[in-house]
Amino acid sequence: MALPDDFHWGATASSVSTDGVAPTADWSTWERDGLAPRSGAGGGFTSDYADDLKLAAQIGLTDIRVTVEWARVEPRPGVVDSGVVDHYREVLGAAREARLAPWITLHHTSLPGWFAEDERGFRDASSRTRFWSRHVDRTAEQFDDLAAGWAPIEDPIGWALRGFLLGTRPPGRHDPEQAREAVEGVVVEDVTADAPFGASTPGSDDEDELAVRDGAEESFDEGGAEEARASGDGDAASGQRFGDHGPLSTRWSGYLPDGQDK
Repeated sequence: MALPDDFHWGATASSVSTDGVAPTADWSTWERDGLAPRSGAGGGFTSDYADDLKLAAQIGLTDIRVTVEWARVEPRPGVVDSGVVDHYREVLGAAREARLAPWITLHHTSLPGWFAEDERGFRDASSRTRFWSRHVDRTAEQFDDLAAGWAPIEDPIGWALRGFLLGTRPPGRHDPEQAREAVEGVVVEDVTADAPFGASTPGSDDEDELAVRDGAEESFDEGGAEEARASGDGDAASGQRFGDHGPLSTRWSGYLPDGQDK
């Protein structure tokens, strides 16, 4: 089957995969406790990003999605690492120089430990307002001129279910009520994070948030939690976010030498 001329091939990975875990991320505790292999420097993207992006373009990719790792940008509450911000701008600029359309993700796999653990993360409405919204606004201000599109949160429902119901990701819990809170909070924030980037959404913010919250609660209708527990996968329920060019169509392994994703 011939693909249309304007078809876009894209790739993505978490910062843990490409760069290794950030020291203050919740995933770093997961690694230290022996619950995941040490990620080290990941795929070496931090130092090799220019060459890696050129290689991505050479094999035919048109789009690349880069995670702006919150735990690196803001390792402690209110403390922004300007060197990290400059680095991400260089990465996004290098993507454009390689003729790749750079997408931005704000949360993929890991979160700052101080947010996820100390402030109850997406489960807590006040923490979402105080901390997550600040991260969203800052990302829009610092990187929107370089971004072709954005996907605020990678697989929000899957992240919540794995962390709070299945226990396969930080914080490793098996609590249906906490899973409900996490699903509701993260889905609401995934949708409302569009606003600082100029995305248009139908209705008012309050109407959108209510509709999203109602939809998230449907994930926990009768038998819903048990079904998720049995399948171990929340991907099917997760929405897809688009930028200038439509959906990305492939996964990126982080260019590990053996082709395996961490």
